Amino acid sequence: MNASLTFPLEWGALHVLVIHFPIAILCVVPLFIILGLFLKNRTFLLAALLLLILGILSIFLAVSTGESSSERIQEGPAIIETLNRHDALAWQSRTFFSVMTLLYATLFFWESRRLSKINRQLPRILFVCFLLFYGYGLWLIFKTAYYGAMLVHRHGVHSSLHEIFLIPSGQK
Repeated sequence: MNASLTFPLEWGALHVLVIHFPIAILCVVPLFIILGLFLKNRTFLLAALLLLILGILSIFLAVSTGESSSERIQEGPAIIETLNRHDALAWQSRTFFSVMTLLYATLFFWESRRLSKINRQLPRILFVCFLLFYGYGLWLIFKTAYYGAMLVHRHGVHSSLHEIFLIPSGQK
């Protein structure tokens, strides 16, 4: 290693460590919903709700660390344009998944009490509609990740952790 790891790290440096959690967590949520619907097992639906909550918390963390790390960037207009797109999509993702988490929680808790009494198929229909809208949220997350990857791989923007753990090419 080139440098020693000193604490406390700056908040923005942690962005590179937390950004993958919301992507991974939110990508598996639909699998749990589908399993819950096909197996008619509310445990999977509850697991999906808990994953959504964990996913939205990790989005808030990722946006917060990203905002902090973006304050260090003072480069050319191409980098700023890419950063602005990445930032706007991150905020849209956070808002979208916040709303979707509230909708899912409402659907989950009402499903067993009220909706089943009205029509036995209505909860399934609403869960399927939820999944269709959820697909848009995944597109937002992937698009956000795409612009983040552009910042790193096209424009060479790196976290301060990159310098700490950078291994010279001759020492692999």
